Amino acid sequence: MDEVIYNYFSYQLSAISYQLSAISYQLSAISYFSIKVVPMSSKTINLVLIIFGVLLLILSLLADLIGIGSYPGINWAQILGAGAGIIVIVLGIWRSQNKIKD
Repeated sequence: MDEVIYNYFSYQLSAISYQLSAISYQLSAISYFSIKVVPMSSKTINLVLIIFGVLLLILSLLADLIGIGSYPGINWAQILGAGAGIIVIVLGIWRSQNKIKD
């Protein structure tokens, strides 16, 4: 009986050791292929905000024509999306006018 228990725990320890070595290998691969993050310029962020806002506004208002609207006519979700699009557009324009530095 003791030999069975010993074999069982020996097997469990070898399985844990294998899993730890696999995790160590994965972590070393992640650190080897780490990506250097280059911050975007303020000009690029402003342009992305404006383009995203325009797309959100257009998508919200044309949802029924595109086929993603749930009800005919403009409903609350479309109004909310259009409002969010306008806010994002205004934010992008305001940031570009006030030269916000990141």
